[in-house]
Amino acid sequence: MMTDDGRVFPGTAVLAADRKNDVAAAASADDEQNMFLSANVGLFGFGTGLTAYQHQLESLGFSGLGVRAVPHPLKETHGPLIGSQRCESCHEPAYRQWRRTPHARAYQSLVEADPPRQFDPECISCHVVGWHPTEYFPYEGGYTSIDETPHLTDVGCESCHGPGGNHLQAEMHGAAEEQERYRKLMVITRQESRDGQCATCHDLDNSPDFDFDLYWPGVEHSESF
Repeated sequence: MMTDDGRVFPGTAVLAADRKNDVAAAASADDEQNMFLSANVGLFGFGTGLTAYQHQLESLGFSGLGVRAVPHPLKETHGPLIGSQRCESCHEPAYRQWRRTPHARAYQSLVEADPPRQFDPECISCHVVGWHPTEYFPYEGGYTSIDETPHLTDVGCESCHGPGGNHLQAEMHGAAEEQERYRKLMVITRQESRDGQCATCHDLDNSPDFDFDLYWPGVEHSESF
């Protein structure tokens, strides 16, 4: 995991136990080093061990790790994920504010880490759109790779507000009542953010120095309809 100040630490819960077994099973039976890395990722610090492990994750890919997408819990009410750029035309001030924040560079921070971590489910889950932040699996329609879903990189609008598909469709084609209903669904308040939304990623493991009142002014944005 990467902390707010840029430090990178190997997590002891990189994958659930069954997914660690998937890694080991996918490794070549005669490749004892790879299997050792898979079973003992939490023991490695900076250096060769962690680098080798990240290379192994890249080689296996999410499918090779047994990572499978599940329906988004807000799919029925919010619709599909659409990506932050689709929000820009109607929410220009909020989008500009977001672009100035570290959230808009979250994916690149993994690419630039030493070693790079953009193939690690434990890290990706809080640095892209459409993953469960603490269980390390994707939702259907969420980020899959930089080539297939570049519009879902970073901590985007939908990471906090939820999928925007139904809201977008209502604004383009819906009646006023439908538009209002989906606008309200997309709102997340300061209190909701304080009570738990931010802490899904900014927890003690990843952001031990996180202070909501200190960080909030840097990401706050609001709009009236």
